[in-house]
Amino acid sequence: MTNIDINKDNITEMTDGNYFADDTAVKFDRQNGRLSTVAFCIDKQTATDMAKGLNLYDNIMEELD
Repeated sequence: MTNIDINKDNITEMTDGNYFADDTAVKFDRQNGRLSTVAFCIDKQTATDMAKGLNLYDNIMEELD
């Protein structure tokens, strides 16, 4: 089993990625000049938090592979 250390020092790095908030929308940057809308949220903060959570999930899955 792989241990992944997530703490205050690296949380910003772990939540960076291809998902981002655009006002109340959560979008995914496909890295080919195209964007996909993943979700619409009730407010900007929820969209930002959802994008961070999705990036965190992607980064954890990448570490485990």
